[in-house]
Amino acid sequence: MTYQPQGLILVTGKTNSGKTTTLNALINEINETQNRKIMTLENPVEFRHHSKKSLIVQKEVGYGQDVLTYKDGVKNCLREDCDILVIGEIRDRETMDAAIETAEAGHLVIGTLHTKSCAETIDRMINFYDISDQQSIKYMIASLLKLVTSQRLIRGKDGKLVLVPEVMVVDNIISGIIRKEKLSVSEIEDAIQSNSANGSIGLINSIAELFVDDRITLDQAKAQIEEKNIEEFRRRLNVNCTLMDEELRPKIVIDVPMPVSYITKELVEQISLLEPFGKGNTKPVFAQKNLRVLDYSIIGKNKNVVKLKYER
Repeated sequence: MTYQPQGLILVTGKTNSGKTTTLNALINEINETQNRKIMTLENPVEFRHHSKKSLIVQKEVGYGQDVLTYKDGVKNCLREDCDILVIGEIRDRETMDAAIETAEAGHLVIGTLHTKSCAETIDRMINFYDISDQQSIKYMIASLLKLVTSQRLIRGKDGKLVLVPEVMVVDNIISGIIRKEKLSVSEIEDAIQSNSANGSIGLINSIAELFVDDRITLDQAKAQIEEKNIEEFRRRLNVNCTLMDEELRPKIVIDVPMPVSYITKELVEQISLLEPFGKGNTKPVFAQKNLRVLDYSIIGKNKNVVKLKYER
């Protein structure tokens, strides 16, 4: 996405979610790989970049600084003929107007917004404007917006911060939803979840992957998911039991990836007696649970997840 000749890229999230770090990582990536002129508007300047392949001009926004407001800085960008404009924070309609005008003029604009999800970001952008102007601004956003990332930081099981990303690549499907007369946040969320082939990453998918990899607990996973999305999270895990239980037990699950910590000691011992897939016909039976193990495998990035398949 950083190779786009023009358009709008947004990095979003709550305060202390790492937006500035992600923004500056993008700047550094462009600086090391592309021959572009980059101008940044920040308050304050937190990372100092040295020009490598790209020419970087960093300006601080505020009274007595390089520019007084973000709006003034964006106007100066048009005069200075930069290829990429980085806006530290889009706070109001004036700054959003200036960002859209710059993108329309043939520049790539990268900015941040304080929103909690990709879909909410679209809603927030549209609500900067009066109702009478919203339909026309929807068409502009649909044509200019290229990428939205939303991120969260949570404390993992090992005590380290874990990134929970949501990524929305704006394709024809997303553009069509944005252009509709009545914007549907849930429709955008569904499109993100189902469009993983084009690079989009759904929030529920991210949380499910972290849970399966045993990097976060079930309680942490539930805390990041709205009540209406619990069913979708359950489908992502392919779990046929309620997620409101404190523990996931294998008595009513079929073909489920689970962190080892959620499997009973007896079950792990029974798994160790199984022969590899495709060898042998006999499979042990859980007499007390009236279940027969059909197959198992070890999966996950750290090989710490047991995938089981049962029949009653």
